[in-house]
Amino acid sequence: MNFRSSHRLNSKVGGQNHLNDDVLFESGNRWGVPEMGAIQKSFIKSMKPFSHKGESEGVHFFVEDFTLNRVWNRVNFYGEKFKDFDLVLTPDFSLFTDMPLSLQIFNTYRNRYIGRAWQEMGLNVAPSVTWSDERSFEFCFDGIPKNSVVAISTQGAKDRERFFAGFEEVLKSCTPAQILVYGTSRYVSEIESFGVDCLFFQTHLEQKRKSNFLN
Repeated sequence: MNFRSSHRLNSKVGGQNHLNDDVLFESGNRWGVPEMGAIQKSFIKSMKPFSHKGESEGVHFFVEDFTLNRVWNRVNFYGEKFKDFDLVLTPDFSLFTDMPLSLQIFNTYRNRYIGRAWQEMGLNVAPSVTWSDERSFEFCFDGIPKNSVVAISTQGAKDRERFFAGFEEVLKSCTPAQILVYGTSRYVSEIESFGVDCLFFQTHLEQKRKSNFLN
């Protein structure tokens, strides 16, 4: 059996570096998660999934994880594609409760790395915040600037207690100036009760259902 030597570890067929360790960003946390810069409050009225065609002011990545790997593998390529949008959210590689913490940390790293790389390219980027359970609170907010804009998703958040445990930790750890909330209407009223400046965006499916109903 042949093993790659350390200096060949990153060499891939086609010349792609799937670790993205050829360019590293400064970090002030123990895990080396890149630090993102703060941005101004957003006033966009529409967001679309990154892989969908059509007009929109913003782009989000609240989609299946397997579709995000192509973005991680071609960070600069996709950064160039999204330069004309008013706001771009970072990819949202998932943190699942049954996932090893090492993989959760790596996905947190990937989310923030891409965001920082796109900011360096001149894009207006807000971090998507995701968490699993309380164990993830040790690292899942690393690299997120305080008093800035963050995005969260309620899509698939069926465990209310776990969702709001994480939401309250977002408020505590990130002190966001504004939260962009993407998802169903399930928790809208409860989120609004916290008195935080929020913008709500319906899922693509809910938008289609509403459009079909009106027609």
